Amino acid sequence: MKNLKRSFSVVCEPPASRINQANDMALEGRHAEAVEIYRELARSGSTFPYLWINLGISLTMLERLEEAAEAFHEAVRRQPSFAQAWGNLGSVLARLGRFDGAALALRQAVELAPSDLGARLNLARALQNAGDLEAIPVAEIAVQMVPQSAEAWCVLGDARLAFGDDDGSLTAYDRARGLDPSCLDGSNNLGLAYFRNGQLEESMSFFEEAVMRRAGDADAWCELGISRLHAGDVPGAIEALRASVERNPSNEYAHSNLVLSHCYSDGHTADDIRDEAIVWAKVHAQTGFELPPVHVASRDKLRVGYLSADFHAHPAGYLYEAMFPHHDRSRFEVFAYSNKDYADDVTRRIAGSADEWKVISDHSDQELAELVRQDGIDVFVDLLGHTPGHRLKAFGLRPAPVQATWLGYFGTTGMPQIDFILADRYVLPERHESHFVERAARMPGCLYVFQPPKLAIEPGSLPARSNGFVTFGCFNNLSKITPEVVALWCQVLRALPDSRMVLNRWPLKSMRVREWYASMFRANGVDPSRIEFRATSGREEYFRSYHDVDLMLDSFPFGGGTTTSEALWMGVPVVSLSAERFVGRMTESILHTVGVPELLPTDASDFVRKALELAGDLPQLEAYRSSLREKTVGSPLCDLPSYTRDLESTFEWMWENRRR
Repeated sequence: MKNLKRSFSVVCEPPASRINQANDMALEGRHAEAVEIYRELARSGSTFPYLWINLGISLTMLERLEEAAEAFHEAVRRQPSFAQAWGNLGSVLARLGRFDGAALALRQAVELAPSDLGARLNLARALQNAGDLEAIPVAEIAVQMVPQSAEAWCVLGDARLAFGDDDGSLTAYDRARGLDPSCLDGSNNLGLAYFRNGQLEESMSFFEEAVMRRAGDADAWCELGISRLHAGDVPGAIEALRASVERNPSNEYAHSNLVLSHCYSDGHTADDIRDEAIVWAKVHAQTGFELPPVHVASRDKLRVGYLSADFHAHPAGYLYEAMFPHHDRSRFEVFAYSNKDYADDVTRRIAGSADEWKVISDHSDQELAELVRQDGIDVFVDLLGHTPGHRLKAFGLRPAPVQATWLGYFGTTGMPQIDFILADRYVLPERHESHFVERAARMPGCLYVFQPPKLAIEPGSLPARSNGFVTFGCFNNLSKITPEVVALWCQVLRALPDSRMVLNRWPLKSMRVREWYASMFRANGVDPSRIEFRATSGREEYFRSYHDVDLMLDSFPFGGGTTTSEALWMGVPVVSLSAERFVGRMTESILHTVGVPELLPTDASDFVRKALELAGDLPQLEAYRSSLREKTVGSPLCDLPSYTRDLESTFEWMWENRRR
């Protein structure tokens, strides 16, 4: 928190010599000696109005923040109209992480001194850190007061970024840099704003420059790694994330992203993924402390707690919205713990369908664990794994007698405190159990369920009939589309010189990302002009893109999941090569469930053979086009009530087989 006000002024009243002596010491940086004199004067009953604020300033300079806060509290108690004291109190409380209290103090400072820009900016910062949207209008008033203040525009940009106004944040940062090109030096927020605006090229360039200027900046390395992962540069992402973790081993967020990035890598095995996850757990979640053993209450219903940051308009959020109402309330109680303040219509419907809804984004891990314990949760379900927004450290305190991970992440958490990972016989065969710290809890049917979108879009006719050539496609995240994947696809494309391919993902808006992928195809003997790079924005536009594709080619070792289900619903078959890890077997499970296992090749050469065979059989592709939606919707993949019953029976099995 900036702008701590100093007031070491010369006085001419008794005992002026002692006060001036202390002030001189403070001005010379001899704060410890100054503190002793200020305290001596305080004990003697000095009425000098600046005594307590000067004491607070010296204590602040010594990093004795709790004592400083007490001194500033005394200053405002003695003189409630002292704006400077209120401002300094707010600054110190903010440094102590007490943002609500800081905001209250800084409001007083602003009311007493409305023209004090520093106090107003500190108020905006405190409100932002307290999660209060009022930070934005407070910062907007600041830039209206002093439109030539680069700092004020930076604070406005930070507030807008924090509350999701990504376009507005970039506008503010542009104004700030126009006034002072160096104003954002040392901050990563402009790079984050680029990333959230989908400007991946600018984001990567920003963070590449940042780590060149500040090689020790672990946060910049982390954000560079995340940007590279979204751009499909998995080795570059791992390199940057590893650099971040080396510079700040306590950064659990960077380390989780490193674990996640291993899942996409051809160069890392399932055992490598497990080992990195175990390291994460030992470094970040092995506190040596667990809550006391749970007293298992005797009641008729099993109480299940779901924790996620995706209870909103999100592929996972749509599923929870549809699934929660199907829970058998005669046997289960549903508690939902949301690790995100943001709410939309999907959020509100999910909240309404849960028996208890709790927003826990401002809870510490200890507070969250104690809340789950107080709620009497029997089965506590992590829906995030190592993806953003997770609260694995709270699970590490073992607040519930049964703890499991499901759906949001498809690998081991590395945590012995999580008892089970939900799976099925395809994604986690018995021979793969050594890849997991958790025990496998296999559902009777498919691990996945698909909720078809509420869009009036039919599969349409086979585009190859009107185009005169076959179009392949892949709409998976680019992080799944590695050079090894492109090399295999190019074997298919070279064998069919007239064929085309469509890739569709938002990072392809970036010219740099398109060039990166174009170079991969070019290196494998395929002219990049045959590849169409799309970045559809809306949900309806995205689904209409399937009208231009005859046959989907899946990625490996991290295959499709939601995108596979979407393609089948749109009548487009998916050829998928299974891998020896959970994330590489999701499409296998889906294709078996829908009843089209013939789309699964046995190895890479069979992948090429099968893709070419289908591309040369337009009647078969038309048969898939006309039948796959009905087949998909009529399969267990879309039978949400039955799926929920299977999930419940799995929870009951876990309860019966819990650690005792």
